[in-house]
Amino acid sequence: MHQIKLYQMDYTTFKDWWLELQASIQPSDTNILKSRKFSRTLLLDYLGLDSDYYALHQLDAAWDGGIDLACFIEGEEYESDPDSNEGDTWFIVQSKYGLSHNFVTALKGDTQKMIDTFFYDGRVSDLAKDVVSKIRNFLDEKNIDIEKDKFVFLFLTEDELNANGLVEMDRQEQYFKTELAKIKPDLPTIFEMRAVSIQHVFENCSSQAQKAIEDRKVIELIGRSIEQSNMLVASVNIYEIYMFMKKYYFDSGHNIDGLYEKNVRNFLGTKNKINKGVQQTLQDPEELENFGLYNNGITIVVSHYNKQAGDKMSLTNPYIVNGCQTTKSIWQVLGAEENGGKVVDGDLHRRFSKGNLIVKIALAQDEKLLEKITRYTNSQNAVKEKDFISLSDDFQEWKDTLRNKHNIFLEIQRGSWIVEQARLRSQNLPTPNKIEAEELLKIFGAGWLGEAGKAFGNAKLFAPGGSMYKTIVNQPMFGTDDLYASFCLAQKAVEYRSDLASFKFLFCRTLVRLVSLFIPVGRDQQQTTIITQTILKLKQERAGEFFDKLASLALKAINSYNNINGNNSYAKEPDMALASNLNAFVKSPKFGKDADYTPKFERNFEAMALLAEDYKTDVDNLLRTIIYTSIIQTPKEYALAIPELQHLAQLPKVKWTTICDELNVPARNASAREVLKRWVSRNKPAWLPVPSYEQKD
Repeated sequence: MHQIKLYQMDYTTFKDWWLELQASIQPSDTNILKSRKFSRTLLLDYLGLDSDYYALHQLDAAWDGGIDLACFIEGEEYESDPDSNEGDTWFIVQSKYGLSHNFVTALKGDTQKMIDTFFYDGRVSDLAKDVVSKIRNFLDEKNIDIEKDKFVFLFLTEDELNANGLVEMDRQEQYFKTELAKIKPDLPTIFEMRAVSIQHVFENCSSQAQKAIEDRKVIELIGRSIEQSNMLVASVNIYEIYMFMKKYYFDSGHNIDGLYEKNVRNFLGTKNKINKGVQQTLQDPEELENFGLYNNGITIVVSHYNKQAGDKMSLTNPYIVNGCQTTKSIWQVLGAEENGGKVVDGDLHRRFSKGNLIVKIALAQDEKLLEKITRYTNSQNAVKEKDFISLSDDFQEWKDTLRNKHNIFLEIQRGSWIVEQARLRSQNLPTPNKIEAEELLKIFGAGWLGEAGKAFGNAKLFAPGGSMYKTIVNQPMFGTDDLYASFCLAQKAVEYRSDLASFKFLFCRTLVRLVSLFIPVGRDQQQTTIITQTILKLKQERAGEFFDKLASLALKAINSYNNINGNNSYAKEPDMALASNLNAFVKSPKFGKDADYTPKFERNFEAMALLAEDYKTDVDNLLRTIIYTSIIQTPKEYALAIPELQHLAQLPKVKWTTICDELNVPARNASAREVLKRWVSRNKPAWLPVPSYEQKD
């Protein structure tokens, strides 16, 4: 099948497509509705969030304090590397839909309005009060982490700002920082302004889009090099590394991150102890000449290179696949000195030409070779397992199987869904269902493993390298079926989205618990697989109605829990009083797992479990046959599935002959299983059939 290339859709076409299909803006919409759809969709695309992200607040109305949208991103902790822990970020959003050319005029009033809102008790509506209160608390000196937290104003426009707009935004940013310094001296360090447009999404949607662009980037690098079978090995001084990055930056429309789209990780920041050391070496004149001795060098992959006269090399479509931390540190240190006016003409070159790096430039015209180069050049201890998500063969295989078997697009790389939608539209192909891999892992962790609190509160645990990720993918036989069963739960969660709010993962846990009432026990090491197969059986046409009934019961349990005036409300949980708010309460690892932590919810669940037993009676033969015939493998499991035989499961050993003896069925000189199978068929037609295959017990 011919694959669309992004260059075939120019920006104007992409913009029209994005506004119509991605943002769902219709000509009949009011201007306010158009602005809301535009800002919400662009913010989600820019931040890479799901449409139901819990901490996204739409506030645009009278007395909104200058806030159209507010979004809180909680920084997560890396279990094995505390130095890489992230801070929290508040994004404050102003939508300038339809005002790209009047941006300067609109911006001037926004800055002062937001200063009044956050620091001088400016008047805000009841709708905005709660969010503004949270932001003020975030900015309080006792709560903020100056070194890690961020406070970002985003101005969303249809098209990129012109020069006047960029100049005015810089001016307003400096003005805001000046005002912040008057209030709290350290606050300016966490603040920044950004302008984001549809053009930004167009240019940065994913590495897949970059791979498809035929408008190739050819960037010059200067350094002494030798050629060795599809590879150049060069000695390049630090200044020329910086100039190479600077050329890429301007050639790519001010997108330096595009240089790292084939890298397994991005910049870990200056708080990382290794990067901190790199920057200290760069800033020490006496140590600068030894920079190359302290560094392993960098690796650049290209689709083509040309060794020119002298020391010049032209690199086509370059990507830094190893050396992100080193080169980003160079970019920050030299950029700060150049842009901060700390150097005079020629001084930057004189100072930083003293330090050199070894640069390997590898020709990689196919993805397999690129993958190997990326993996093997990132094998040093500082790279964590989580960094290799884009190289996972398992995820690639699961993605393909889900698409081919279930028409589901599994997004394993941020932004790839936008590119896929463009491809489908250009070929008039139907749109599949879409879900992110991380979301399915969180649903599996919450539903199957009972970790609803962790799923809600710590996304990093479910990323490659996190403890929950390892636990999940190491489950026996974990694979496509488990992801598809999780997707079935995700569909129900989306259907009930307006009712679930913060309890989405508790809903998934509750639904799995209800399903588990109808499956045999006794094979603990395979329990997650049995749950998966049960859900898949329930989704079959004959039993689909029953799955919907169980989902409805799970929703009723959540609704009762969410009723703040009810007897079994979350507000009346003993530990709720100890939590600072509902958000903190549901993030506890005990939430959804420890009955003592949520006794009120357990009462709701017990009531629904009784109703579920009634459903079981209504569809007894049909349901139990569908579920058990593919699950029962041993005599003990069969005994557990038959109420009249369940007492046998207490015996140390259960054989088919054990069951025959209990029923006074003679099985001399014959297969006890075959004899029992015939006897049950003739005498107990309401029982589950005995399995048709031998299984060692």
